[in-house]
Amino acid sequence: MKNERGSALPLTSVLLLAGMIVLGGLFGLVETDYRTTLAHIQATKVHYISEAGIYRAIAKLEEDPVWREGFKSVWFGEGSFSVRVETEEKRSGASSTPTPGAVETEKPPVPRYVKIRSEGHIPPHARKTILAVYDTEQRKLARWTE
Repeated sequence: MKNERGSALPLTSVLLLAGMIVLGGLFGLVETDYRTTLAHIQATKVHYISEAGIYRAIAKLEEDPVWREGFKSVWFGEGSFSVRVETEEKRSGASSTPTPGAVETEKPPVPRYVKIRSEGHIPPHARKTILAVYDTEQRKLARWTE
């Protein structure tokens, strides 16, 4: 029994070292999962910010069907969106140059389809772009691309 004195110390040290290795690995997994979750939350937020730009542009188009100015860096929640609005034109052979000296009295025609491009941004690097085509006659989205 005299030779067994102090044998608990090496056994305890080995078990403590094994426990620390296991906990270190678990903390690494938890940190990776935490970062992945934060990235997913950022991606979801920037998606909805970009979507808000599309819907804000649609509301503006319903007020004024010939509106094409778009929006530049509109803050929304934790980020911002920028919107570009373009007419989806069909090319024809007819010339659309005005006659010199003619006075324009009519508003420009309202195009049937309007392209809307919204880019959401949350600093420093989260970005999301959504492209949509809006049908001004039926007042609904004709196409949505993310």
